[in-house]
Amino acid sequence: EINERLDKIKKDWDMVDRLKTTPKGG
Repeated sequence: EINERLDKIKKDWDMVDRLKTTPKGG
């Protein structure tokens, strides 16, 4: 389903945003 695909993409982008906002030093 298209909705499932969009949901997966949204989750992937959420993860990317989280990684970007995380300090490199950890």
